[in-house]
Amino acid sequence: MNELIDSIAGRILALALAIGIATLGCRPRPSLGPADGAPEYQLAGMIAVPGGRVNAGGGNLMLERLDMSIDTLLGTQEIRAVYNANSGEWLWSFQVTYDGLTFLDPTGAAHDVCAIADGAAIPGTVYVKGDADTIETKGGLAFHFDASGALSYVSWKTAGYPRFQYTRAPGLLEIEQCPSPPSCLPFYSIPLNPSGDPLSVSDARFTSAHRACSTVSAANMRNITFKRIERMARKTAPASESSKARRAMSSRRP
Repeated sequence: MNELIDSIAGRILALALAIGIATLGCRPRPSLGPADGAPEYQLAGMIAVPGGRVNAGGGNLMLERLDMSIDTLLGTQEIRAVYNANSGEWLWSFQVTYDGLTFLDPTGAAHDVCAIADGAAIPGTVYVKGDADTIETKGGLAFHFDASGALSYVSWKTAGYPRFQYTRAPGLLEIEQCPSPPSCLPFYSIPLNPSGDPLSVSDARFTSAHRACSTVSAANMRNITFKRIERMARKTAPASESSKARRAMSSRRP
């Protein structure tokens, strides 16, 4: 009888231990709901659609656009924007932020870097945590952020100059190119609305008399596009076809 009790008690104890061990090894799995951005490890799951991409891994539609591009001492400097359907918001390339804890990258993806050591790569990205106010790329660029988390300047991580410098005033952002400390010249001028979103983007290298010709805004983008198509039609089509193309485009112009 004692042997039977000992046997049953032993089996119950063994079963309880097994359940306890199994419970310790099964942590609740995080939800994999839609998320903004495009981490590097999800790029293989991107599906091209008209005007953008669908992130199948992140469950998010992304629309991307290029507003303006200028060659600089640090390579091509672009003003880009991305729309994430998950949040329903546009994010411009100069609106990336970093406060030492969270890095918001240009695609809109937020990365928790609190537990990442300085100099270590941010998993699933092309970025490296420099320190509490610097994010670097694996290619050698360093993005420096101010105390508010806004982008301050960009340079090579091995030198402070040349650099892009972000100068902010109420309702205005200017991006300057600085070959050396005393010589900084703006190359982008970006008026901002009260929410900090751009109203237009201008090439600030032009004088004020010519600046209107280099401004990109939502209001004139369609007209610029129609003019470019007309010029292409005149260059590539015979005279008779070119006239037809101009009449067709004029009838479709808003």
